[in-house]
Amino acid sequence: MEGFLSRVESDPRGSAVMGMPSSPVPEGQSVSHEDNQLEYQGLGSKKKRRVVKDFLSSEKPDVVMIQETKKEECDRRLVGSVWSARNKEWAALPASGASGGILIIWDSKKLRREEVVLGSFSVSIKFAIDGRESLWLSAVYGPNNSALRKDFWVELSDIAGSLIRVGVWAATLTL
Repeated sequence: MEGFLSRVESDPRGSAVMGMPSSPVPEGQSVSHEDNQLEYQGLGSKKKRRVVKDFLSSEKPDVVMIQETKKEECDRRLVGSVWSARNKEWAALPASGASGGILIIWDSKKLRREEVVLGSFSVSIKFAIDGRESLWLSAVYGPNNSALRKDFWVELSDIAGSLIRVGVWAATLTL
């Protein structure tokens, strides 16, 4: 079995997303203000990006994790269209066609990136936080394709085995 750390290709994935909402939630979507998350499909339209940006402006988070970006490239323009914080950095796993994609954006004044690990189904980042131990944050996006599930579980195992102290996991598993 090939290990997680040696794979950085894109694979077809399922269809779910964790993002951040604003005002009214579009029909067919769900929101939990308690957890500050929204089930939303992609960042393709300006309207969707605006909903996310408005919410982030009001909440002022330190880290934003978006799954199912449906974007093959997450550049400065896209990142700026969803989060207006001045000091931001990001790491992204590209979508494969019209599905998948993970984007993690953080406030670089509060969190300093030490390491980024891109897998086939995940993005993991090691952050340095002033006066504290380092923190690993991983966003995981599980495949909907049964042929890829074994690779997915191998990658999860590799992540857990490679990261001595995992701080936060965000996962959408469509198994």
